[in-house]
Amino acid sequence: MSLSHGDTVKATAVAFRPAKEVEDEGKRLWLGMNTGELHEIDIPTQSVVFTKNAHSRATISKIFRYAGEMWSLDELGKVHIWPADESGAPSLHQAPLSYQIRAGHTFSIVSGSQLWVAYSKELRVYKRTGDHNHFQQLTDGTLSQLNVGDVTSGAIVSSQPDRIYFGHIDGKVTIYAKKGFECLGVVNVSLYKISSLVGVGDNLWAGYSTGMIYVYDTTCSPWKVLKDWKAHDKPIAGIVADRTSIWKLDRFQVASLGTDTMLRIWDGMLKTDWLGESGCLLVTIDANVKQKP
Repeated sequence: MSLSHGDTVKATAVAFRPAKEVEDEGKRLWLGMNTGELHEIDIPTQSVVFTKNAHSRATISKIFRYAGEMWSLDELGKVHIWPADESGAPSLHQAPLSYQIRAGHTFSIVSGSQLWVAYSKELRVYKRTGDHNHFQQLTDGTLSQLNVGDVTSGAIVSSQPDRIYFGHIDGKVTIYAKKGFECLGVVNVSLYKISSLVGVGDNLWAGYSTGMIYVYDTTCSPWKVLKDWKAHDKPIAGIVADRTSIWKLDRFQVASLGTDTMLRIWDGMLKTDWLGESGCLLVTIDANVKQKP
């Protein structure tokens, strides 16, 4: 399906809404707009089922899933929490719980109940709480390291739930403990901008401004490069691991989107490499959607 928003309205955030039943996962999509509106899309019927002016014309920069909730975050630092209603799923029909964080963030990621927010080179950490305040800042001031560029990306590796990784514009990766927020290390992996990080199984995948993808084993020192390849002709815009594909399709799919308008699906298990072959590409899709006249 496709939606036309006009020349000035843009979709700036997207996330699948949690479902009460597992078989309904992936059927409802939330779109956050630069106008502050949230749209709920029903994919099977290809229709917009509800629209809410949730963020008072502030650009919605991110939508997160947390347990059975949805969190929407705008450019001014307003966080809306959308809990499950009587249907067992989050709903735009109800009024959200709201919390204000510092405006001007450049990157954000949720790990467990923690919301990590980057402001160029600095990080702040908030925690979802059950009390009236809804969020609590866990860090006194900000976290930052000397001689490290702006934060561009972040990831959690499932086998290392006690730490979080951040990619930087100067090719460095910083590692922080989720308890105590100590910096566990700074790894210089490249001279080029890291545009995306994602944990895939026990490994860390990094997408670069050069169009390259590197797969790292972070359990050894120095990190071991398990694989690297030219994934796109232009900078990589993002990489996402589809963890549901393991039990739905019996494979681990990882999608990369390049600014070359190509969407490529990769084998997250790198099974072809077990056989001594060089490639691990499952499918390539042209993501260049042109507006109909």
